[in-house]
Amino acid sequence: MPYLSITTGVALSPEQREAISREMAQLITVIPGKSVSNLIIGFHDKVSMVAAGQEGAQILFMDLKLYGTAEADQKKKFIEGSYEIFQRILGIPAERAYIALAEYPVFGARGMALGV
Repeated sequence: MPYLSITTGVALSPEQREAISREMAQLITVIPGKSVSNLIIGFHDKVSMVAAGQEGAQILFMDLKLYGTAEADQKKKFIEGSYEIFQRILGIPAERAYIALAEYPVFGARGMALGV
């Protein structure tokens, strides 16, 4: 069950949210076993953010939480693809975007404990 949390100082329009959701749903499939059917995305926009000591709207932080593991090349494709999506849709350059990816051996979903 992948969970994406996207936090940015940018005010996102409904069209931008839809475009990001659609493209992330496609991109998540570079990780085997992950698909739109189990992807959750949380958007947090218009957040006051400071990076490198400077406040600004053009900052983005994305946190991806995965049940299980992914190969290094799959994570690389996902991360690099995410940077491209944020640059193209939001105009946020890679230098102002940060991505964390965490893998969990145990996860709760649909009323079940997975991995235990």
